[in-house]
Amino acid sequence: MACPLLTGKKLLLSSLLVVASTTLTLTLKHTAASTSSLAFAALPGCPDKCGNVSIPYPFGTIDGCFREPPFRVYCEDDHAVYLQEHKKLKVLQFELAQGEVLIQKRIATSCGVNLTGKAVGIPWVVHDGGLADDYPYLTISTKNQFTAVGCGIAAIIVGQGENQPDYTVGCRSFCDDVDSNIVEENSTQCNGNTGCCQASIPGNLRAFQPSFLKMSGVNYSGVPCVYAFVVEQKWFKFKTSYAKSMELYSKYRNKGTGVPLVLDLVVGNETCDEAKRNALSYACKATNSSCIDRPSRSGYLCNCSQGYEGNPYLHGGCQDINECDYPWLYPCKGNCRNKIGNYACSCPSGTQSKDPKIIPCTPTIGDGLVADFVNLHSVGNLVQMLDSQVIEEGGTEIQEVSQLAISCIELRGEDRPTMRQTPKLQSMDDHATCDIRNLSSVLPVNFAQTTITFT
Repeated sequence: MACPLLTGKKLLLSSLLVVASTTLTLTLKHTAASTSSLAFAALPGCPDKCGNVSIPYPFGTIDGCFREPPFRVYCEDDHAVYLQEHKKLKVLQFELAQGEVLIQKRIATSCGVNLTGKAVGIPWVVHDGGLADDYPYLTISTKNQFTAVGCGIAAIIVGQGENQPDYTVGCRSFCDDVDSNIVEENSTQCNGNTGCCQASIPGNLRAFQPSFLKMSGVNYSGVPCVYAFVVEQKWFKFKTSYAKSMELYSKYRNKGTGVPLVLDLVVGNETCDEAKRNALSYACKATNSSCIDRPSRSGYLCNCSQGYEGNPYLHGGCQDINECDYPWLYPCKGNCRNKIGNYACSCPSGTQSKDPKIIPCTPTIGDGLVADFVNLHSVGNLVQMLDSQVIEEGGTEIQEVSQLAISCIELRGEDRPTMRQTPKLQSMDDHATCDIRNLSSVLPVNFAQTTITFT
C-alpha cells in the first residue's frame, strides 16, 4: 500500500508542474482618476469664490447669500477671504465634509524691551495673538496644539470654553540642550529643552489669550524675541535657530502672514432631534443628507449620506459619487460599475474571486484538480486539496511541502523543476529545508541559486 504522506507529496509537486505549464496571469489595471474635491456650492446667483478660496453656503459674502450674520465672510479685492470685517483672520479653506474652517492666524510675540523689561514671575498678555469669542458657530479644534518658542520662558493661554470655567494651558521652554550641545544646532526636536515646547488643546474652546512669564535666573540679553501660537498639529517644523533669532517674527508675525489654525463648525445650537422639529430653520436641506450631533458641545452639522457628495446645506446639493473614479478610496480588483449611492465590483469573464473589492480575480480553469490547485494557491492554502487523512498523518511536514509548492510556482517558468527533477526535490525536504544549490547538476542555473527555507 502506498504511503499516504508520500502520495500527498507527489500530488502536490505533480500538480505544481502541471499548473506551471498552464497557469495564466491576469493583470488588472485601473486608470488613475484625478483628485476631485467635494462640491463647494453657493446659493444660486451668489459669489462662490474669492481669490483661490471657494465659499460654500452656509457662508457667503453679500446679503442674501449666507445663512445667518455669523456666517458672513469678507472678500478683499477678489483676493482673500476673512472672517472679520477688519480682516485679521484670513480663511485658507472651508471643509464642509469635515465640519472645519482653516484660517491663518498671526503669532504672539514679545521682543526687545517688551521682554527684557518685564519683571520675573509676573505674566504679561499679548493681545493681538489671541482669538476673540466673536464666532458663535466656531470653536478651536483639538487638531491644533499650543506651541511656544524661546529661551527661559513660560507661555500660557487662557481659553474660554462653552458653559465651562476658563481653561489654562501652558508649557516652559528652555535652551539647555542647545547651550550644552546636547542637540545639534539645526535640531528639530521640540521637547522643552531645545527652545521649543508644546501642549495639547482642550476641546470646545471658543477663545484664547496668550501671555508670557519670565523665569528667574535666565539671561535674556541673547534672546531677541519669544513666541507663542496655536497651530494645526504637525504643520509647524521647529528649528533651534528660531529660539535666538527674529526668523519666526518675519515669517509669521508680519501683516499677511501667520500659521494655520483649525476651527470646528456647527450650524445651530440645538441637537439634531431638536433641529428637525423646525423644518424652516433645519439646516440639512439636501435630500441625501444626514444630521450629525457635535460631541461634547451644543450644535450640529450636516453631511451628505454615504455614496453622495456635495453641499448638504442646499436643496439638491448632495449628488451621487461615481466611486469608480476614486479607486484609492473605493477599491475594486475587477470591473467597477457605479450605482446610485453605491458601486458594484465583479470579476471579468473567466475569472473569479470571493470578494473582488479586496481580493484579486484569478483565472477559472474549469473543474478538477488543476482548478482546485489554482484557487487554493491564490489564497495560500494548497494543503486543503489533500485528503483529510493525509493532512492528519502528515502533520507539519505536509504544511512544509505545501509551502514549497507555493514558493516554486512563484518562480518564472524556465526556473521551475521538470517532472524528472521532482524526485530530487522530494528526497531533499526531510529536514523542512530545500537547498536547491545541491541540485545544480539537474536544475536550471537560476533555480539552482535559490534557497528556500521553512521556519
